[in-house]
Amino acid sequence: MRYRVAAFTVKGYHPRDEDVYVSYSLPGRQVARFAMRNDQTMFLFVFADAKSGYDKEPEIDHKDILRTEFGAAGWECPQILTAMESCGEIYFDRVSQIRMSNWSQGRVSLVGDAAYCPSFLAGQGSALAMFGAYILAGELSRSTDQPQNAFQRYEQQFRPFIVGKQDAAVRFSGSFAPKTRLGIFLRNKITKAFKFPFVAELAMGPSLMDRIELPDYAASPDAGARTR
Repeated sequence: MRYRVAAFTVKGYHPRDEDVYVSYSLPGRQVARFAMRNDQTMFLFVFADAKSGYDKEPEIDHKDILRTEFGAAGWECPQILTAMESCGEIYFDRVSQIRMSNWSQGRVSLVGDAAYCPSFLAGQGSALAMFGAYILAGELSRSTDQPQNAFQRYEQQFRPFIVGKQDAAVRFSGSFAPKTRLGIFLRNKITKAFKFPFVAELAMGPSLMDRIELPDYAASPDAGARTR
């Protein structure tokens, strides 16, 4: 299923819950809010776009799309859409991944979302970019005159970890906007049960923890690895 995501911030919105991520779901849709500094509130919208219809009508205003998708919804949606009128900029995009057969060509290599974006809903984009940059820089330090060899080692080390993250994102993307009310009910019950560590580990499996060995490039080339 295809998903769209939109986000914007406004000042002075109430109710306001500090240090809490508050969300509301209905089949195929979710809207959430969380408090930021200086009396700012950010709103995040996720909704299914099974036919990718909005790609065929790119001239449609993003605010109009959100009104269409959430205008009949309950909770605080009418109030949020009213607050949206004071917003001058909206982030609006498809939820997508970047999967490339090669991360480098010649003397050029990609890192971060440009090479292996796991998707907006997966999160961890910044952390994965830093992991990748660390490995790439370390391998380049070992092959200053042969960057292509460094690019190959960087990809061989990091690609399996990235593929696991991307696959996990695909499996759990539906939890943001379940297609049915039963799906929402089950998602909420499982989420509440996450307070028990074994439930979270059973539901999310290896993707719950980052198990990656990072070489110690400050040491000799054959030094042991560090676990992060």
